[in-house]
Amino acid sequence: MYGRWVETVAAGEALSRVVRSRGFLDRLARLSGRRWVPDPKGKGTYLYYRRPAQSFRLHRDGDHCEFVVLTCLLSRAGRGGDLILYPGRNRESLAAIRRSPRRGAVRIRLKAGESLLMDGRAIAHRVSRLGPGRVRVSAARCFRAR
Repeated sequence: MYGRWVETVAAGEALSRVVRSRGFLDRLARLSGRRWVPDPKGKGTYLYYRRPAQSFRLHRDGDHCEFVVLTCLLSRAGRGGDLILYPGRNRESLAAIRRSPRRGAVRIRLKAGESLLMDGRAIAHRVSRLGPGRVRVSAARCFRAR
């Protein structure tokens, strides 16, 4: 359906300090019911959607990403750029979801400062194409069970 057309930059120490902090990890444990540690394979990613038609293809996260926290850093009004989740279609292939992309789709538009926590390995997800004027900047960080 959509390719991966998003600008990305590896996150640095600022994001790492936040996600390694005791307060952040304690809150994550309270919200999810499990203890987590940041995935040691990466420092996270900043995702910039700022040009019309930018999007992120339907996918599931890799095995290293047991749990992902997506945080919206900037959200400027406009069409598209929404996170589309398929939580009820965990057992279906991505090809099957692509054949009927509206069935079971949950559209989420995070506001700046809001975060979404999910098992990105199980839940297929994508970002819809941006319309003119829409800007979305997010930080993504993977975690592993402790």
